Amino acid sequence: MHVWLDRFVRYHASGKPERAYARWLVLHFVWSQVRGVIGHKPGRELFLRLAERSSYHEALTGLDRYVELVFQAASAFFKAKRGKGGAAKDASVFFKHANLHHQFQRYWRSGANRFRGRARKAIQKFQKDMSVLEEQ
Repeated sequence: MHVWLDRFVRYHASGKPERAYARWLVLHFVWSQVRGVIGHKPGRELFLRLAERSSYHEALTGLDRYVELVFQAASAFFKAKRGKGGAAKDASVFFKHANLHHQFQRYWRSGANRFRGRARKAIQKFQKDMSVLEEQ
């Protein structure tokens, strides 16, 4: 299951070096938000079945959009926290900091995060689609 979630994250990071550095931060954050949906047996089995198909299922579009928005928030977080001038950190250094995920969680909840509202709608769509499919 983690492999398939990582594939969503890697897809959104491909071709964008800054996102490649943020990949683990985004994966950790996304997992913390979706484990309630896909961390239990029925949700996990459904997610695996949908993700293993050659083309993405409509139910996964909410998750796909959510991952994209978390990457956008991670980029904004980096730009806000990297520092300025000669002290500014490169993305390759910045995203290696220990416990960065705690700082990102605070940023995510802050008013500076302009992606949170759209991300909430995307994750709610994913949760709703998964629950509807679980009932079938």
